[in-house]
Amino acid sequence: MGNEGRRSYLGDKLHSIMTELEIQVSHRRAKAFLGGETRLTYVAAYRREVTLEFTDLLPNKTDPRMLESVRTYRPGEWEQKANTVYQECLDLSNQWNSVSRLIDQIGLASHTPEEIIALIEATGEPKETIHLLVLSDDWGSTCGVIQIAYAVLGRCQESKFVLDTVISAYPENPYGYLLLGALFRAALQNANPPPRDSVAFMRELFKTTGKAGEKWLNEIEASNPRLYRTFTDKGYEQRIERIADMLGQVTLEALDCSWDFAYNRAAELFKEAMRVSRDDKTRDMARSDLSSLKMYHKPE
Repeated sequence: MGNEGRRSYLGDKLHSIMTELEIQVSHRRAKAFLGGETRLTYVAAYRREVTLEFTDLLPNKTDPRMLESVRTYRPGEWEQKANTVYQECLDLSNQWNSVSRLIDQIGLASHTPEEIIALIEATGEPKETIHLLVLSDDWGSTCGVIQIAYAVLGRCQESKFVLDTVISAYPENPYGYLLLGALFRAALQNANPPPRDSVAFMRELFKTTGKAGEKWLNEIEASNPRLYRTFTDKGYEQRIERIADMLGQVTLEALDCSWDFAYNRAAELFKEAMRVSRDDKTRDMARSDLSSLKMYHKPE
């Protein structure tokens, strides 16, 4: 099943079902003296009573395993329960194969937000699918696309769920904190958006006020690099406006929170991103995002 996180997640689900059915399974590996064949002995128990014990031989790395011996076999109702466990194994395997195909679908073509969400929901278990996507090798790009698609459509709870799942799986990675902080920040901006021409007006004001304008800009650069870049880089300003338009449906109502909660949560997330960052560039980005919150003011 690939990486350790995915094996652990799927294994926990399987173990939960086995516990409910009172089935226990263990195995032990032994190698014969002087380099003989490796033996794998499996023990299955029902209600803590051994019902099946058998040993496989593994002659070498390429040959399939062969049954060497069966030490214990007691027929009974446990066999039907063991079959239920086996079917669950198949279901989990099929589920992961379906998610693998979904990753390829998302990665190989350009999709609209509606198409991306339709692919997720076509699995029938969107939350389970997202859990597995987060545990995939391509989780960063895939989950980024999905959470943005949900946010663009105003489905902020689902977007937040994707990012909460990313943070839970990778608590020492700043990626999830930065994106979730940006989601709350977008809601703050949409709660009290600045006039569309305010940046152009301020840019002209800085030009016409001479040294005083330069001093203001220097202070802004030191305290809020993101805002400074907005005032001085028209290309960056246009990019910010496009993002703001794209996230126009991210609101406090859609996130089901107050302005104060969104502000404080965004600040916490950006601070956490700074804490876990392992490189200066990401740390500076998180610091700039934290400073950018000063741009937003609570509606009267």
